[in-house]
Amino acid sequence: FKKIVNACEIHGVIPEIMVSSHAVEKSGTFIRFDKVMPKTIRKMKEYFDKGSININAHGMTHVRLDKYFNSGEIDPKEFVGLSEEDTRVHIEENIKFIKEVFGKTPKGFVAPAWGYEPGITKKIASEYFDYIADSYDNWKDGKCDDFGKKDQQYGFIHFPETLRYGKY
Repeated sequence: FKKIVNACEIHGVIPEIMVSSHAVEKSGTFIRFDKVMPKTIRKMKEYFDKGSININAHGMTHVRLDKYFNSGEIDPKEFVGLSEEDTRVHIEENIKFIKEVFGKTPKGFVAPAWGYEPGITKKIASEYFDYIADSYDNWKDGKCDDFGKKDQQYGFIHFPETLRYGKY
């Protein structure tokens, strides 16, 4: 992480770090990341406070809980399969963590592994965030005709999350 931030500082880039907030044990117990990896979170807070990184929202667990609890499978698409109510809980817990640890209200959001539940995740996220990032791969044959435009239905701004050299 330090090497990434140092490289960005050399080139005058402020990376956008999308933060998840909790780890989950097989028992179903959720543990905040500032308790699981306190040194890393302190370092991120230090970089954020000096303006070397920006922090925004990435979800609560970065794991699809139904698969994890049923089979032990690690699927990073946290929001796939969640109801509106559970989606709201995951987003609100993530926002609460970011406010408490970093002292900011996140403006942007990207679902882990771009796993958006159709008709639910972006609808709920739009109530909390100004922009929602997605992968080019999720947009019409790799094209994002909506890039930088306001969503007609929910009002958030569309942005692609990942650019890959040589591909886009």
